[in-house]
Parts: sequence; structure tokens; C-alpha cells
Amino acid sequence: MAACDPLREGDVGATYSLDYRKLGAVELRVPVDWAMDPFDILNWRHHLLSLRWMDVLAPAVLRAFLVDFHDFHFIRKRANPMVGSRIGDHTTTLRLENVGAFRAVFLALEDKDAVALCERLMREDMAALLSPEVYRPWHNHGVMADTAILEALETLGTMVSDDANLREFVVRRGMASQAALYDEAGTTREHSVSYQEHNYPVVMRFLRAAAAGAADRQRVEKGLQRGSRLGLGQGLGQGLQQGLQEGLQQDSQQDSQQDSQQDSQQDSQQDFLAQASREMFSHFTRSNGQFFPLGDSFRLPNRAILEAHPEIDPALVGTAEAGAGPERIYCKGGFFSYSRGAGAARVHFVATGSWNSGRHKQDDDLSFCLELAGNMIFDDPGYSDSAKPDVAKLLGSADVHSVVTVQGRPFGDRGQGPSGSSLREWSCHAGGFELRGSHSRIPGVIVRRCWTLTGNRLTLTDWIRVSDKVGAGKMGSAEGDVGASAGRREGDGRSGPDRPDRPDGRSGLDGQACLGMHGFVLSPAVTFAEIDAGILILLKCDGRAVGVLRATDDSGGWSAATIPHVGTDRRQVGRTTRLVYTAPARFGHTFEFTFA
Repeated sequence: MAACDPLREGDVGATYSLDYRKLGAVELRVPVDWAMDPFDILNWRHHLLSLRWMDVLAPAVLRAFLVDFHDFHFIRKRANPMVGSRIGDHTTTLRLENVGAFRAVFLALEDKDAVALCERLMREDMAALLSPEVYRPWHNHGVMADTAILEALETLGTMVSDDANLREFVVRRGMASQAALYDEAGTTREHSVSYQEHNYPVVMRFLRAAAAGAADRQRVEKGLQRGSRLGLGQGLGQGLQQGLQEGLQQDSQQDSQQDSQQDSQQDSQQDFLAQASREMFSHFTRSNGQFFPLGDSFRLPNRAILEAHPEIDPALVGTAEAGAGPERIYCKGGFFSYSRGAGAARVHFVATGSWNSGRHKQDDDLSFCLELAGNMIFDDPGYSDSAKPDVAKLLGSADVHSVVTVQGRPFGDRGQGPSGSSLREWSCHAGGFELRGSHSRIPGVIVRRCWTLTGNRLTLTDWIRVSDKVGAGKMGSAEGDVGASAGRREGDGRSGPDRPDRPDGRSGLDGQACLGMHGFVLSPAVTFAEIDAGILILLKCDGRAVGVLRATDDSGGWSAATIPHVGTDRRQVGRTTRLVYTAPARFGHTFEFTFA
């Protein structure tokens, strides 16, 4: 098949009904408008252009759609924002993998033209993923792209020097990207429990591909060097062949030792990440087996990943990892968890506060969830990868989280240089803990929050410091504002007092009076009623009283708003309630939740 062969007469009219996640079927007929966007949902376009749905097509129909895809993008060069751009980087990676699988189908059928077509498509996608305009460095998409390129090089089976240099570049780039996914404790930098889970098999697959490529390259280079020497005294082709054979034989024992060392290093990294992941999941899994949906996290663990990688299944956590005693605490990478008891006495609190980049970052700094006796009381709105763009944007905003907001001052751009958001320190005591965090995600504002759990009372105190000068950046650093540590800092045991900015408890307001809004997201199963003239909020779960929420001052007032909520079905967006206490920002405000 020539590089620019048009559609054959038999290709035109090939059809397939594409039905994705109950959005409704779309009839695809060759020639296809590959830039279509019938639902205004990015994931639908991702599904279409990844070509993963083609694996069920008969070979003749498969070939027709592949020819049409190639003709649309690389012959007629029709514009498509998802092809050759960073927004479609992961789509390109999956397409490269899928077309490689289609190539194998046509190889088995001895259809040389279709094999050549697949190889042209693969090389187009490899070139795109090598481009800095498409590749996402220090991102899981980047790791997956480099894995796909390495595996494609193996599939295409060429061993020229340019490919060896390309392998080295891709391995080096991928190693940098996979290392950036985690902090020194092996905790995800992508602000999400689900992405700790999702990235584990991604990294393991890359390490295997990188190790295989490195071993093959070393063997071939040694063989070619010997062959070049032998080639001086005889026919070059014969010398290269003989040298390659002798090199592979002579170095078999040495290569075996090197492979063993590489395998040991890979196993060591796998063990480290497996333990870190398993530990995190054990602390952020609810009584019912669901994740707390912090950040871009789904409520349901990915069973396919856990079955393929049982080493990260939290069910395998041993006594040493879980920690001795009736209370368990975890504080790493901006994730905090405290749990105690079981059954009706179960108390499980989690919070989050970090800003590593814009990747899967939400405006959820210092938000929290509380589970009592297996029932979620204070919840997170959840995450959907299938929601309309406006709903997805709202789900990531501060207005639907249990966070502090300031009237007229929105959170800053998540893609700015990250700093100043953290869970700063914690300490534990009998029957509870104290946790302190701070952030400067709102330009010109520093927010500090302290949670204290003692027995059956959770106390939350917020301080807001506002500057007259908002500007485009941040006002100082939230880290510097905290002052002395009030407990452990992710592993150390230093302690000391932490005080508000002024002796009278005011937050040091430097500018005009602002209103602070303190949000509390309720689970859909929880209802509320104001009692005692609105001073107290009675919370009920499934009709049974579970506790009372109150503000300890009377400077503000309560209101309620309906917000979107994503449950276990991430394709469905429901509703829940967010309570908001609005009061002047110039004071520290304390809230108490007393539960049964």
C-alpha cells in the first residue's frame, strides 16, 4: 500500500455503533468526522480517538476505519484538537498501543498492506509523543507515553543505532517522570488516593519496559562492536553476524549477572512503592471498603488493579504496618488519617492539604471527612471523569468542599508555582489527636485550621489573615505564618504551642472587613435541623440523631446550599447539602461537633 493510498471503494460505508458509558449510541460511518464532539465530554472523544473500541471489529471493517483515520489526519490533515496536542497525549498513547495490537492481527492474516498502515500510524504517534508540545513531563501520562514508545520499538523490531539512542532518551525521560510522581515516602504527588492506586501498575510496567530495553541494547551493542572488529578481515556482513553471535554467547553469564542486579533494583523499588501504597490504602479505606474520595478520587477501589497487583491490596496489611494499639494515625504527603474502634464504636477522620502541581489538584485545601460507625457524616463531593465540563469544574472548586472561603476572593490558579499548602503538624493523645494545617491558595489570604478530636467531640478552629494588597500572587507563605510546630511534622516528634496572630484571638486583619465562609459538606444520608434559634445544628443519619454541630460564637449565621455529589457510580451526579457559617474574617472561629 502506498503511503497516500485513498480509501478503497469497499471501505466507504463501513459502519459501527459506538456506545460509551450510557451516553447514547453514535453511528460511525466511513468517512468519519474524527473531530466530532457530540456530547461535549472529553472522555467520549478520548474513547473515540484511542481506537480501543476497534478490537471487536472484523478485519475488513477494522482496516477500513484505520485507513479512514489515517486519511483524515495525515493525508487530508484535517484539524483535530485531540491529535498532535497535549490535551490528547494519553489518547495518543492508548492509540499507539491499540494499533500495535491491530498490527499483530494483520500479521497473522498476512495482510502486508494493513501491517504497513499500522506501522505508519504507530510512527506518527511515536513522533507526537516524542514532541515537547505533546509530552507531559513529570506526569503519569508521560510515564505511560514512554512505556508505549519502548514497547512499540520492540514491536517494530528495528535495532539500528538511531533506535538505540532513542531508547536511551526515552528511558532517561521516563525515569525522571516516574520519580516525580511520588515524594520521598512513596506517597503520590497527584493529590488523590485513586492516583496512588492508578500509578502503581503504570510505573511497574515502565520499569519492566526500561529494563528489557536496556538489557537488549547492551547485548546488541557488544555484539556489534565485536562484529565490527571481525569485519575488518572478512566480509562486513558476515563479520557483524559472527560477532553478534559470539558476543551474545561470551557475555551470557555477565549479562545474566547484570540482569540480576537490574531485577534486584526493580524489585526494591517495587517493594518500596507497594508498601507505601498498601499503607496509604489501609488508612484511607472506609469500613465498607470504599475510599475516602479526597481529591480526584473515586469511591470504589479498582478491583482489576488490586487483583493484578495483590501486593498493594490493603487487606494484606500486617500488624507491623497497621500499627499497634487501638488508634492508628497516618500523616504523609498532605494526607492525614486517624481511626479507632470498630463497628458501632468506629471513628475515622481524614483530611488533606497539599499543593504539588496542577495535576489532579482541587481547591480542597484543609478539607476533611468524618465516618462514624460506618456512616459518612462529613463527606467530600466526590469526583467524576464523565461529568460535563461545568459540573467537573464545580466538583473541584472550594464552593463544594468543607473548606474556608473568603467572600470576593476566589482561590488562585492551581497551575501556578505550588507552595504554601500543607498539613503542618500533628500530635496524638488518648482518644484523639490534634492536627494543624495552613494554606495560601487564596491570593492575599492565609488560612489556618486546627482540628482536635477528644473522645466524642471534634473541634475545628479557623483563622483567616487577609491583606489589603491582593495582587496576582500570594501574600507571603502559609508555612512561615504557622510559627512554632505544634506536634509531629510527618515523622519528627518536635512540639510547641501555636497561637493566633493576636492575644485577643483576632486574625490580624490588615485591610477592610471581609466575610469568611466555613463549609461543612454533609453526606447525602445526613439531614440537618436548626435548634435553639439556629445556634445548634442537629444532624441525623437515616433518621437517627448522630450529633450536634455548633459555632462557639454568635458573630455569624448558618445557611445551607445544595451541591453536586458523586457516589459509587462515578457516571452519576447526585446532590447533597453543604452547611456554611458566614462571619467576619477578623476573628478566629471555633466549631464543635459532638457525636453520640
